[in-house]
Amino acid sequence: MSGLSQWKRVAAKLGVNKSSSQDKEADNTTNEEVSVAPIESDSTGAISSEASEEVVNAADVKDLDLDPELGILEEEAEAWVGAVDKKISKKMKEKEVKRQEHIYEFIITEKHHCLTLKVMQKIFAEGMRRELRFPSDIVDRIFPCLEELLDYHLHFLRRLRQRQRQEPVVRTIEDILRLQFSGVLGDQLRGLYGEFCSRHQEAVSMYKELVKEDRKFSAFVRQCTMNPLCKKKGIPECILFVTQRITKYPLLIDPLIKTTREQPEECLKLQQVLGFVKDILIGVNAQVAEKERKLRLIEVYNKIDAKSATNYRNKKFKKSDLLSSSRRLMFEGVAYLNHARGKVQLVTVIVLSDVVFFLQESNQKFHFVTQDNKAGVISLQKLLVREKASGSDTRSIYLISSNPDEPEMYELQCQNPREKKIWIDTIRAAVEQCPEDEEESVSEGEEQRKIREAQAIKVKQLIGTLKDKDRQLVRFRRVSLRNG
Repeated sequence: MSGLSQWKRVAAKLGVNKSSSQDKEADNTTNEEVSVAPIESDSTGAISSEASEEVVNAADVKDLDLDPELGILEEEAEAWVGAVDKKISKKMKEKEVKRQEHIYEFIITEKHHCLTLKVMQKIFAEGMRRELRFPSDIVDRIFPCLEELLDYHLHFLRRLRQRQRQEPVVRTIEDILRLQFSGVLGDQLRGLYGEFCSRHQEAVSMYKELVKEDRKFSAFVRQCTMNPLCKKKGIPECILFVTQRITKYPLLIDPLIKTTREQPEECLKLQQVLGFVKDILIGVNAQVAEKERKLRLIEVYNKIDAKSATNYRNKKFKKSDLLSSSRRLMFEGVAYLNHARGKVQLVTVIVLSDVVFFLQESNQKFHFVTQDNKAGVISLQKLLVREKASGSDTRSIYLISSNPDEPEMYELQCQNPREKKIWIDTIRAAVEQCPEDEEESVSEGEEQRKIREAQAIKVKQLIGTLKDKDRQLVRFRRVSLRNG
């Protein structure tokens, strides 16, 4: 499972593995196998498999440069009742005690998160620069936007601590949460975690490559892991820990809502905060998905045979065209392409931001598919996506190019009926988002005008055929309903 897919799974579940202490979250790190770009050594030769394994890493508490007011290294009770005078808790109702426990848990887990970020910054990132002489670009690929994340969470923890120390019984933290999860700070959080989580796979891949190729780095990591401040967490575990934090906030806010039912105004405000957090998660998930599609498009590009080509608008369409014109991958799926005389062909359907085309795999390479002398690449401009009007066929869809320059119809069979709606909805969404055609209009001669007229007639015929099939489908369904 890739790092990005793992993030999507965690985000979808909103961090179901809830724990009062997040130190255990990173234990679930997977050993995904992925490739990375070649690692180049700097002028000092720091990244070298021949380097000495002796690494000095004597980072201790003072090196973390922590503000004592944040209490990050303080030994604190696991529960709120153990942190306050018993006389105070005994006077309170059970529901209010629970509410204080949930507020306390929020603060303590935020403290653990800040400690992890500090360890990543001071022990791992700065150690790599100082002791291994790693260039900043490599460190930043493993720890993207680390400084900004740390700054955000330290300010967040400072506000929570200030409120906590005002009085032993915290009246509310709703205003602090609203500030952090909405407006400018909410946008900042979405951007930071979108960047960090979408680069999770790249970061872990880079780490694994360094461990495999550089003995000095391997020794450095082993020694860091033995540091008590790391609590036996290595770099991959810390990275996973950070990606999971944002998915924990809904689980921490929901109990606050449940324990404020008797305070309608406070309850409503917390529900709004929860909505802000879920919107942030949606934004992060979208950014992760976009990054995943970019990586997949590069994989498809690399797999296409360099000699393979097809035609698009009377020009050759090659693999290099996939990465031109700011094209983005919108959808990918496997289906059967129907040819003349009932022949079918298993193809991979690639939908980019402006075109759709078909690939066939052979000898672990992709080759463009050109069907029955039709255009091998179809513009999304004026593309119609319809289900086949046949009661017995529950898997087929039509792609109909109603563009006068390239009127054609293609029939695809999804691998199972359940996929058909997904295909139709996803391709239609890509058509709606397709950018306007920027080709310059040219004056037409008489011959070109006649060609366009003939093409327009063909489009009308195709649409007429489609309408006839739609009517057949309606009649079939009516008969089925009467007989049923």
